[in-house]
Amino acid sequence: GLFFFFFAQSAVLSRRFAEAFNDVEDLSVNLERKVESRTRDLELALNEVEQTSEESRILADLARRANEARTIDEIMEHVAATIREQFNADGLSLLVVDSGAKNLMLRVGYIHGQPMKLKEMPDIIKKIPIARESGTYYRTYAKQRPMRIDRLPPAYLAQFPVDAAFVEFSGLEWAVELPLMVEERVIGLLGIFGTARSRRKLTQKEMAFAERIAAQVAGAVRAAELLNEAARARAESDRLLV
Repeated sequence: GLFFFFFAQSAVLSRRFAEAFNDVEDLSVNLERKVESRTRDLELALNEVEQTSEESRILADLARRANEARTIDEIMEHVAATIREQFNADGLSLLVVDSGAKNLMLRVGYIHGQPMKLKEMPDIIKKIPIARESGTYYRTYAKQRPMRIDRLPPAYLAQFPVDAAFVEFSGLEWAVELPLMVEERVIGLLGIFGTARSRRKLTQKEMAFAERIAAQVAGAVRAAELLNEAARARAESDRLLV
């Protein structure tokens, strides 16, 4: 009887020791997993902080260059370089609202790193009416929100000739249209686009960064456009006086 008692106790203790060992092993494995997961989270957070810091540096540099520039062409030269470097986008366009707020006037265009020759572009995309028939341009202007555009289907292009003309001229495959806002008013549209050469769309984080770029240069674009309008008015006045 005593032998059986000791044997039973030994079996119970052995089982409990085995269970305790298994529990310790499970805790060790779970702890390692938690440490690995926490380390990954910290690395992601650090990378995000570093990326945000780098974006802020780029925006500050762009703002300085834009404010130092005297013309829209100079401003957009810096913007185009930043867009190409950060997003590897093929093209960039800038449309500004005319003084009567009736049309979007194409001021600058870049494709594959080179300025577009506006004289060679179709008239329909150099002066775009602010009206529903102007398609994506009107919608971005009216809604005052960025618009992501995937490849536009033929049926849509047949209905909106302005979009069709720009797609045909540039070879656009995808685009992002960003409203330039000054004092809660749209003063122009900044377009970023890609062709068949890139076939790369912006990620959500890149979209957010592009919006910050648009916000950063809107004031400089407005100031340069006001200077242009003043210069044109003086030239017209001088012409009438002659």
